[in-house]
Amino acid sequence: MDNPIKDNGEVYAKLIEAFGEDRQLIVCIEEMSELTKELCKYLRYKDGILTK
Repeated sequence: MDNPIKDNGEVYAKLIEAFGEDRQLIVCIEEMSELTKELCKYLRYKDGILTK
């Protein structure tokens, strides 16, 4: 099945047009923050115990 959107640039452009660039940057920052939090948890608990 062919994807009507050939690259992510089209998606980003449509989102920015619909919601605004600042709003999309805020959402991106929030998502990166959540990823950072989960990576820190992984490192802290990866051995099954709290590491120093």
